[in-house]
Amino acid sequence: MKKILSILFCIITTNSYSQGFDQNIEQRAINFLADSILKSEKHVRIFRFDGRIDKGYFDTESTIISMWGLPFCKQSEDRQREEAGLTRSGIDWNKEGVKLEKQLRSLSQDSTTNYEEVRLEVPKGIKKVSAFKNRKDKVHPKNRWNRWRNPVFGLAHDLYVFSAIEFEDIFLVTINSNEVNGSTGIIYHIILNKNGDVKDWCRTTYIS
Repeated sequence: MKKILSILFCIITTNSYSQGFDQNIEQRAINFLADSILKSEKHVRIFRFDGRIDKGYFDTESTIISMWGLPFCKQSEDRQREEAGLTRSGIDWNKEGVKLEKQLRSLSQDSTTNYEEVRLEVPKGIKKVSAFKNRKDKVHPKNRWNRWRNPVFGLAHDLYVFSAIEFEDIFLVTINSNEVNGSTGIIYHIILNKNGDVKDWCRTTYIS
C-alpha cells in the first residue's frame, strides 16, 4: 500500500510541475520562424539550432529591457514602410511599449523552470546540432576555413531561443540568429496569443 501511495505521489508531483511550464509557445515560435521567415533570408547559407531554450531574463528589469526591443523594431519597420511608400501599421509603438512595461511590472514571471532540461524539436529547414558544437564552435581553430568560405557561399548562423515573456493577452518570444565566427546577427520578435497562434512579428539586424 505504501508503495502504491509513493508512486501516486510522484505522478501527482510530476504533473503539477509540468503544468507550471508549457514549452508549446517557444516551439510554435521556432516552427513559425522556420516555416515562414527563414526561407527569405537569402544571405544565410544555413541555420543551426541545438533545441535549447535560454533563460535570458532573470528579473523584472532585464525582462523590460528585452521587451523594449519589440517597440523599437516596430518603429523602425514603420519608418521603412513609409520610405517605401507603404502604409504604416497605425500603432503608436512607444505607447504600446509603455503599456506592456506596466503589465510586466504588475505580472509575476516564471522563475522556477529549469530550462537546462528542456529541449525543443528542431523544425525542418534548420540543422540540428549538439549543444557543444552550437555553443563552443566559435573558438575552434578549424573555423578559420569557415570564415573565408562563408562570405562566398553564404553565412552560417546559430539560433538562440529565449524563454517567452508573458503579458495579459500575448506572449513574446525573442530569437537571436548569430553569425558563426562573425559579428553580425538578426533578432526576431514573435508575438503569439494565449492559444499559441502567431499574431505578428518583427525583424531587426545588428553588428556587435
